[in-house]
Amino acid sequence: MSEKRHTLKVGLFVTAGLIVGVVLLLMFSKGSTLFTPTYDLHLKAQTVAGLRKGGAVLLSGIVIGNVVGAEVAPGGRGVHIRVRIKDKYKIHSDARFVIEQIGFLGDQYVSIYPQENKGEILAPGSIVPLEEPLNFQEIGRGARDLIAQFNETAKTLNESMERVSQTLLSEQTLTNASATLANFRVVSEKAIVTMDTINGIVLSNSAPIGIAVSNLVQFSQDLDKLAGELGEMILTNRHELNLAVKSLQETSKVIERVARDVEAGKGLAGTLVKDAGLQSNLTNMVANLATLSSNLNRYGLLYKPKKPKPPEDTPRVYPGRNPVAP
Repeated sequence: MSEKRHTLKVGLFVTAGLIVGVVLLLMFSKGSTLFTPTYDLHLKAQTVAGLRKGGAVLLSGIVIGNVVGAEVAPGGRGVHIRVRIKDKYKIHSDARFVIEQIGFLGDQYVSIYPQENKGEILAPGSIVPLEEPLNFQEIGRGARDLIAQFNETAKTLNESMERVSQTLLSEQTLTNASATLANFRVVSEKAIVTMDTINGIVLSNSAPIGIAVSNLVQFSQDLDKLAGELGEMILTNRHELNLAVKSLQETSKVIERVARDVEAGKGLAGTLVKDAGLQSNLTNMVANLATLSSNLNRYGLLYKPKKPKPPEDTPRVYPGRNPVAP
């Protein structure tokens, strides 16, 4: 009987020890909420990253809950990470939810950063956006692509430099450049000699050049004086000049009127212009007068023209009788 009692005591002691151990394990384990009221939130993200079940949820650095699970969002785009928050911590809708990690390769956790607390209190089961951590793999891929582009650019630049070197630094190009420099040096020396010659000419003829400049100055002064005198003359005789201009205008009007009359066939001049017979007679008379004046100048006033002699090759006619006649 004592042995049974002893066995029962041992069993009760072991059972009590196990219960206490389980309770202590739950109390001191990370994210234990066995006897604490909680509510769930669904964090929406593109990927769960390295966040694991049981990961801590921190509010301003204080653990207020833990990650209890993750599932694919409806439609297969993104995931919903379910976190359990202690009921005594109320979170506003304008708070930021960010996945962070301890150190460079440490465990990841959810960190909550309150903002201005102007939004409503998140109700249990609310879906809020979750900012993902820095993805070093994507950075590595981007860096690899960037390095590949840089290598391609460097290759292109090297090819361009080789082409430039082959084109500009070839033996023929360098020879031409040397010849050009030599020619430029010769031209510069000739230019220097020419300038020295011009300076010598200027120095040796400084007196004539000075006199010429003085003459030019005097001439310009005389021109200014003449222009002033002409201006004074125009101002003095402005009335006469105006009358002369008016007379010219009237004369031009008269000439224009005469030209219109001639064009219309009025007067003697108009008749001469329009009458073809009169024009012909006048032309013949002028031609006869020209012939008469030419003869007078050549032979004088008492000149009498002689009859023209017969040409010598004309056969002579026998003046006597016909010998055949009876």
